[in-house]
Amino acid sequence: MKLILKFLKWIGVVILFIPFVVVTTFYYYYVAKPEKAKQNLLRHNPQITKIYSLKNVRGWGEGPDYSGIVRINGERCRVWTSGNGVISDNQCEWNFD
Repeated sequence: MKLILKFLKWIGVVILFIPFVVVTTFYYYYVAKPEKAKQNLLRHNPQITKIYSLKNVRGWGEGPDYSGIVRINGERCRVWTSGNGVISDNQCEWNFD
């Protein structure tokens, strides 16, 4: 009987731990990583005055690549970065306003 109770306690702990791991993983992937990419983008590019949006454009396991709309020297531009703050490509000829 005591063995069954210990086993049920262990199963209960595991069942409570799984949602914690899932929520933590989703938070890191969807909130923490893009926020860090925004901070890196602003730190390495002082000409950027505002970030309107920054979205991950790759899937799970492909590495971070972000595309976003920012204000550079008073002009709205679309930029691409790998999350380290270095702009790999930008397009400022579009009129986003």
